[in-house]
Amino acid sequence: MNHMKIANFYHLTRIVIIFFLAAGLEMSGQPPANSWINYSQDYIKLVVSDSTIHSVDVSSLPPAFQSNPDKLQLWHRGRQVAIKLADGNSTILFYGVQNDGTSDAFLYKNPTTFQPDPSQRTDPYFSIFSDKSAYFLTVSGSTDPADFLRIAEPAALPVSGTPEPYHWATELKTFRKTYSYTAPYSFVAPNYFQSFLRDGNGITSIIHGKLTGLSAQFTLDPYNPRIVDGREVFANGDPVLDYDLKDLYVDPVNPAALAPEVSLLLYGRTTNQNNITVQILGNTGSVIRDVEDNIVFSDFIGFRKNFTLDVSEGSPDVDVDNKVKIRLFSHIETSA
Repeated sequence: MNHMKIANFYHLTRIVIIFFLAAGLEMSGQPPANSWINYSQDYIKLVVSDSTIHSVDVSSLPPAFQSNPDKLQLWHRGRQVAIKLADGNSTILFYGVQNDGTSDAFLYKNPTTFQPDPSQRTDPYFSIFSDKSAYFLTVSGSTDPADFLRIAEPAALPVSGTPEPYHWATELKTFRKTYSYTAPYSFVAPNYFQSFLRDGNGITSIIHGKLTGLSAQFTLDPYNPRIVDGREVFANGDPVLDYDLKDLYVDPVNPAALAPEVSLLLYGRTTNQNNITVQILGNTGSVIRDVEDNIVFSDFIGFRKNFTLDVSEGSPDVDVDNKVKIRLFSHIETSA
């Protein structure tokens, strides 16, 4: 649990900016994004950078907040968040999440129509600007108990019945080392310098593959250069991804029905074509089998590939410790 310090104390005011546009305006029936704000109330900004349970000491709040704990509301992205008043109303508990970049989607545009296009944001798990989320605590003047979201106490359940044999879980493995760019028409193109974002803009791992002759100037990746035949090489070979499936459950009747699914999000690093084979490796690094062969994509655009692991009895995909090694083998060698 993360104990929080108060970040800022705000009294929100209205700021109106008027733009005169040559193009016509398109109005929608949606309420404005700031419709949750009551401008007669004060707000305290709480900054969250981890997805966990956070706590706030009520004694650290301004007097008006301390004297009205039952009137407290917590807001995040225009929605009220349930809180729990613990320790005799001396502590506020809530589950807060780090910034996943949802608001980044407003900065992505279609490169052809130049219209806003959130689908261009192919990595939905990360913000390229900040991992911090803002939550706002306020004292509401409402008298309706339904306006105050609280975390309900779980009801005591009798221990009976048959336990569920399994549950679904998602493990996210991300790589945050360098920026990925987008320039499908030219390696050094004005697309790099557009004020909006498009498919391919994000943060990825270091460069992998067989880019044997690229220099730091063109890879834009200063991480881990290697010396090959007297040259600096800014590529790091074919990546091997290790996964621990932990408490893997295998359906004894139909193993394929509950087999683990893997979803890969790949980005090209030059305007050249990529040809990738997904391989399962053994503990010694030897290739056991090709899962997906000849995955072809090009340019900087993000490419997603899904496949299923074989967990049937005797399958080589998963070892006795429920671990799996996946290699992305590049068939194409690119030189400068």
